[in-house]
Amino acid sequence: MALNASQQRTAATLVGTLQGILGLEGACGAVGNMMAESGLYPGSSHANDRGKPSAGLSQWRADRFEKLKSMASSGGKSWQRLDVQAAYLKKELNGPYKSCRIGCSSASTPERASEIWGQKFEKFAGYKDLGGREHTR
Repeated sequence: MALNASQQRTAATLVGTLQGILGLEGACGAVGNMMAESGLYPGSSHANDRGKPSAGLSQWRADRFEKLKSMASSGGKSWQRLDVQAAYLKKELNGPYKSCRIGCSSASTPERASEIWGQKFEKFAGYKDLGGREHTR
């Protein structure tokens, strides 16, 4: 799938932002997952698998989405801004999702980093990992 100019800029910004903490493979794997989640549109919003709103690059939901909005509001900015979401990603990866940061930064391929991102950051279910194992939430 070819990216349009907006998606290319967003991908480049995110890889540049995340590479310092996730490594190149980790950043590329994470951004690939965000492409699938949101099309790399920071203002993206959809109903999640439970019918509740999910929004942003990583389709945050529930308390994580509320924390994103609160962080944005405290800085007088919209949660839909790329810079706000990039900062929030870094905050989560250096806080409650530190295990994801550690795992992605040690991944040897973007595919492996994508799998780790799914397991530890998105916590998605109903997929088979690279080893063929089925995962549930």
